[in-house]
Formats: sequence, C-alpha cells, structure tokens
Amino acid sequence: PNQISGLLALGSKRYSLRAKLYGGGSLTCHNNDNYMTGSRNVKLALSVLEEEEITVVDAKVGGIVGRRIWFNIEDGSVSIKTHKAQARTQCPHYDPGVKSCTACGRERKTLAE
Repeated sequence: PNQISGLLALGSKRYSLRAKLYGGGSLTCHNNDNYMTGSRNVKLALSVLEEEEITVVDAKVGGIVGRRIWFNIEDGSVSIKTHKAQARTQCPHYDPGVKSCTACGRERKTLAE
C-alpha cells in the first residue's frame, strides 16, 4: 500500500497501474502451513492487489523451485531463471516419473519449466 500511495503521489493514475507477481515458492516439501511462507506471501499480495483494484498482468508463483528474477526498469520486462536442480535436491519426495509430491500431494508442474 505504501508503494501504491507513492506512485499515486508522483502522478500515476490508479486505473493505469498493473502488477507482475513472481516467487512464493517453497524450497522444501511440507504439508504444514507454518512452512508455507511463500504461498502466504502470494495470498497476501493478491489480496492487497485486489483491494487496490490493480490488475495482475503476469504471475509465476508457487511450486518447489527457486527463481532468480531480473526486472528491467527501462522497459518493464522481466526475466526469470528457474533452479531445476535445486528442486530435486530440496524435495525429499522427488520422483521424476510423478507429477505430484508423493508425501503431500502438491502438484510439481514447475519441475518441467
């Protein structure tokens, strides 16, 4: 909300604001909400954006992989590198032939990215 207020104070129009949302992954595989900080952060961000009536134009969130994100402030473009090997070593339930975690059932479609 402070960033939004700052943009509006600088002359931005609320109707022209757009959001891109990335991250929120969990690098370990847990079925316990105490370990799901990434998904809680995504839910909070989406809630704030909805409350502020800001449209999300792109999102790559969740999963059990780390991401490295580059944002170009000149043109607004985003580059994302997904760390595939990290997911395989961090998830103790990794099975390359299964699309979801064998322990908690979370879908792991991000491994194919």
